[in-house]
Amino acid sequence: MNRKITLFIFLLIINQYFTQNIKEENINRFTYELAYKIDSTDLGDVRKELFFLDVLGKESRFASKNKLMKDSVIYSVAVTNDATAALAMMGRMKTKFNYNIYTNPDKQEQMIVETIGMKNYKYQFPLSKMNWKIEDEVKKIGVYNCQKATLEIGGRNWTAWFTPDIPLNFGPYKFQGLPGLIVSVSDEKSHYSFMLQGNKKEKVLFSPLTIQRVTEIKPKDLAKLRENANGVGVFNMSGFQLSPEMQREAEKRLKEREKKENNLLELKPFEVF
Repeated sequence: MNRKITLFIFLLIINQYFTQNIKEENINRFTYELAYKIDSTDLGDVRKELFFLDVLGKESRFASKNKLMKDSVIYSVAVTNDATAALAMMGRMKTKFNYNIYTNPDKQEQMIVETIGMKNYKYQFPLSKMNWKIEDEVKKIGVYNCQKATLEIGGRNWTAWFTPDIPLNFGPYKFQGLPGLIVSVSDEKSHYSFMLQGNKKEKVLFSPLTIQRVTEIKPKDLAKLRENANGVGVFNMSGFQLSPEMQREAEKRLKEREKKENNLLELKPFEVF
């Protein structure tokens, strides 16, 4: 692709982000590793990715490490107006989890901000649907005394191990609401497994107000947007037109990818709405 066109598209993406009056916050950062099997026909293909659960007071943010690195680069570019060096960096920050999840249990609020194509969309997830069943079974994971809890949501049965040793009712992904930090959570087939790796204090950009233009959307409408969030869709949104040959090639690659990425984290993502 022509580098000038690539740079232009990148700057369009940056235009979706708010860059003024953002400050760093001192947070507690919990690092989780996700081991997942994206292809149900090849369960030997286990992929891994790091995620951060950032806790600030009574609120939390959960996002992949690469997503947060992308956001940081975009913020830096917007401040310096120099996107050239950032393009190479962005190419190394690949993730299939392009969202930030903000949770405030006291307010019973959870907001998911998802980047699709070159736009940001947000929707609310009802925390009241997290109907955990706390079991009597206990075990030790690393240095943490943990207790078992189970949940059925998103088309999967989940088992979580939480620790009262850390009195925070947060956890990875949308999982929260237990009387202690979730140390690990996995579905019954171990297709998706989150495991706590460690924690430390850091100073980071935290506020969800870092995003300027966020479109509120009904969760059920996201599926259609995701289907269109491919190379062709990005070009169309930018005002560029691909040649018929390039469009056919892009659609072919998309179909091949969809065949291999058939085992999503939520099999029934919006069944609770």
